[in-house]
Amino acid sequence: FRYQLDGLPPCTLAQDFLSLLHSESLSDLSFSIGPNETEFKAHIAIVAARSSVVREAILNRYAGKEDLLEKYKILY
Repeated sequence: FRYQLDGLPPCTLAQDFLSLLHSESLSDLSFSIGPNETEFKAHIAIVAARSSVVREAILNRYAGKEDLLEKYKILY
């Protein structure tokens, strides 16, 4: 259950993440999607936390193995 402690500000974590989602500010990853290669900006930590495929591609990029990046055309 959820409760609010006296003297503490209300939790705004959900709203903060929503603001991050709608903002391209501080984005550090972009996806080119579809035949027109529409670009979508993203935040690498959030995408990596949500997708094991993207997380593996990012880790391989940092390890110098770029094959997976080319396979999925992940650009950043």
